Amino acid sequence: MNRLIGTLGITLIILLPLIRFYQRSNYTKKQNLITIFGLAVLWFFIATPLHELCHFLGAKIVGQEVFECRFLPEYWKGDFRNAFVQTYYNNVFNEFVIRTAPYFRDLIMAIIGFFILIKKPLRHSFLVGFIFLFFMLNSVYDIMVNFLGYSIDNDGDLNGLSKLIGETWTYVLGIGIIVITSLLTYRIFKVYKGFPVEEKETIQFVVQQKEIQ
Repeated sequence: MNRLIGTLGITLIILLPLIRFYQRSNYTKKQNLITIFGLAVLWFFIATPLHELCHFLGAKIVGQEVFECRFLPEYWKGDFRNAFVQTYYNNVFNEFVIRTAPYFRDLIMAIIGFFILIKKPLRHSFLVGFIFLFFMLNSVYDIMVNFLGYSIDNDGDLNGLSKLIGETWTYVLGIGIIVITSLLTYRIFKVYKGFPVEEKETIQFVVQQKEIQ
């Protein structure tokens, strides 16, 4: 079930929106193909390590000892999923911080990405895609896939969190982050249509965004 959720998540939340994002652009087909491929490969290899790194940093922030960790799945053995950070929990607060660190990162990164992209339209093909993918789409993917894994199969970080703060609050936290990250991502997806634009249109874009804000 987890493998199915992960596969669907990659397809529906990462690949298809990224492809559609560039199909609506004014870059050449060759630029789009190269950029999409490069970004997808980059995401594939670093998304899981980024998630585990957040758990690790969460442990360090609260002064919790990490006794074993693996940031990188053993790709060379055909393992693309199994990375982990293992630590003991001294108290409820420490466990809460460590378990939720990646998901609060998702929320923060989506907000940062939104303001970067909404403030001024970027013109560089790889840069705009990098921010959209790693700040926006990855944030939606990370919380969505883990939330579905918990709600359908009682698996993952959020399952442990539910034992800590209760099922209701886990649903509130998970759905809240999903809604915020999804709305911010959708807003950027709608705004970045027909980019990059001419300089005159860029100025008009900035004025329109200021009026909206």
